[in-house]
Amino acid sequence: MVFLVFYPFLGLHSASIITLVHFIPSIDYLMLKVDIKGRMHKQLFHNIFIVAIVGILLYLFLGIMAAILGVLNVIFHFILDLNGNGIAVFFPLSKYRLRLKRQ
Repeated sequence: MVFLVFYPFLGLHSASIITLVHFIPSIDYLMLKVDIKGRMHKQLFHNIFIVAIVGILLYLFLGIMAAILGVLNVIFHFILDLNGNGIAVFFPLSKYRLRLKRQ
């Protein structure tokens, strides 16, 4: 992870929280596995609103450096998930899916 370079400047508590933030978009995958909102995979937690919420919460509780790293962490997670069905960037406002290739 690229962010490991910045972790010594944050402290263990902040670095741990930012590491956990990376897995927030994966919560919907777990929901799919236990059949909760099965068709919602890559919609509930793969959108711009989650990025905003993560950024605001990290800024309020941990400061600007943690907020920037947390938001970048989530955005990089989204970039890695652009294959297949893609991600619903503006869900629930739009059903448009951003993806690398057309299906």
